[in-house]
Amino acid sequence: MSARRGRIILLNGTGSAGKTSIARELQELCATPLLHLGMDTFYVAVCPPKLLFRMVPPGMDPGDGSDAAESVLFLEPSDTAAGRAAGTAIVLPPFGRQLLSGMHHAVVTLAALGNDVVVDHVLWYPPWLRECVALWRDFPVLFVGVRCPLAVVEARELARGDRSAKGVVRWQHSRVHRHGELTLPYDVEVDTATATPRECAERILDRWQDRAAPGAFDRLTVDFGPTTPG
Repeated sequence: MSARRGRIILLNGTGSAGKTSIARELQELCATPLLHLGMDTFYVAVCPPKLLFRMVPPGMDPGDGSDAAESVLFLEPSDTAAGRAAGTAIVLPPFGRQLLSGMHHAVVTLAALGNDVVVDHVLWYPPWLRECVALWRDFPVLFVGVRCPLAVVEARELARGDRSAKGVVRWQHSRVHRHGELTLPYDVEVDTATATPRECAERILDRWQDRAAPGAFDRLTVDFGPTTPG
C-alpha cells in the first residue's frame, strides 16, 4: 500500500448537469493521474444491462423492492399538472443500494492505494452522503456543487439519447443540493450554464491546489456525528 493517501474530488449535481464532462476535463488538466468513477460507471458499465432499471407506469404499485433485482425503478408521473411538476421519481431496490455502496467502498480502496479519484455523483439519497462521509473522512475530500438551472438541465435531458427516463432531473433538482433542513456545504461551486466544462475544471483545480485544506466534509463529519459505514 502506498504511503501517500489519495485525494478525492466529489462532484455533486443532477443528471445532465455536466459532471462527467467536468471530470474528463479534470483528468486532462491534472498533472498527475486522476481516476474517474461515477454513477454511469456503476449503473451502465458495471451493472448487467437486464438489471439496469424498470419503468413503473402511473398508478402501479412498485412494491417495496425486496424481490426486485433491478438497480433502479423509475416511477412515471401522471399526465397531470401535478405529475409533470413532480417529474419522474426514483426508487432504489436493495440491489441498487448495494451497487452504489460498492462504488463508495471502491473509492476508499483506490484512494488508500495512493490514487487520486474524481467521483461524479447525484446525491439525492441522503444515506449516500452519510456513507461517503463515514468512509472517506480520513482522506482529503474536495466537495464540489455542480449547479445548473432546471430549464437548462431539462433541455439537455430531452436532447440526450442515452437517457431511458425523461423527467428525472426535475425530480432530482430539489433533492440534490438540499437534504431536508440541511443545505449541503461545498468547498467550491460551479454553474455549467454560465461556464464551460474546462472553465469549471480550472476553477476546481485552483481550489484543489490551494494550500487551505478542504472543509466541507469536516463540517459534515461534525454535523453527522459518529456514523457507521454501510
